[in-house]
Amino acid sequence: MEIRLLDLDDDADLKPWFDVYLESETFERPFATPWQYDEVVVNVRADTGTYDRVGYLGTVDGEPVASMYSQRPLRDNLRSSTFLLDVLPAHRRRGYATQMIERLYSDLDAIGRPVLQTNVDFAYDRGPDGVGEPGVEFLRRQGFELGLGDVQRSVELPIDEAVLDALIDGAAPYHEDYTLVEYVDRCPDEHVESFARLMAIFVDEIPVGDMTFEAEVYDVKRVRDSENVLRSAQRTGYYVLALAPDGEVVAFTQLVVPGHDPGKVFQWGTLVDPRHRGHRLGTAVKAANHRFLQRHGLGPATCYTYNAEVNEHMIAVNELLGYRPCARSGEFEKRLT
Repeated sequence: MEIRLLDLDDDADLKPWFDVYLESETFERPFATPWQYDEVVVNVRADTGTYDRVGYLGTVDGEPVASMYSQRPLRDNLRSSTFLLDVLPAHRRRGYATQMIERLYSDLDAIGRPVLQTNVDFAYDRGPDGVGEPGVEFLRRQGFELGLGDVQRSVELPIDEAVLDALIDGAAPYHEDYTLVEYVDRCPDEHVESFARLMAIFVDEIPVGDMTFEAEVYDVKRVRDSENVLRSAQRTGYYVLALAPDGEVVAFTQLVVPGHDPGKVFQWGTLVDPRHRGHRLGTAVKAANHRFLQRHGLGPATCYTYNAEVNEHMIAVNELLGYRPCARSGEFEKRLT
């Protein structure tokens, strides 16, 4: 197998990489929610100064059989990198994945990135450890260790508005001095600095298990860059913020509607500042955001989210909204040195 670096700005290079990714990610995996090509194009070419991105393609006799993508943070977590590795189903168990990842080890060693992370999705009935899942077993043979187990959950939309109203009304007495703010795509200028401060503590406050994460550098530019990338990928973001009495953003949640993947919605980040917990703000912002989304005329869709197995509070909130388990994901890490 020949392995070469991709020109991510060239469709003639990127499209064969994507075709391997898509076929591999969806093979016998009905729970998969892969990115679409037009979304990938925007994300790998975004010039925000936040990540360095490298793509690899493995070919045999000129035909693509394996793809790999590596992303390296440039503003924080400077010893870490993540990767995604796929091999076409018809070409598996021939050592191609091993060749690809050994190339990655060599490249990361040369630039001083010893912390390597990835995740593998698998069927729910495999259990939290994913024992027997081919991707999981491959990583274990390579010396990766499971750092955190996640569960994919989904709910059919629209959620009954009576359910949403009951959750919103039930939580309201616990945060009477707080204000909820709704917006689409772009954080209002008067709240964006405060929102960036909340995002800066995100990694410190969510469950990370045994994974190695440092605090992220988050500022107004990063917020705006993220919004621009999302919009360019034709993904619409719906947000609800909770403001403390002093106007500080102390909670947020985000739903994303992909323009290139109709029928799907994704529940992304939700966070409540630890200094303001106990006011049912998590329930309030999530229920309010689902209602906000539905009142924008969204048709029937399936909404997907992930929660760490140990995140009991957020799981409980999601179950009140009707989310039910449908798959699992394991977050794995290896130290190269």
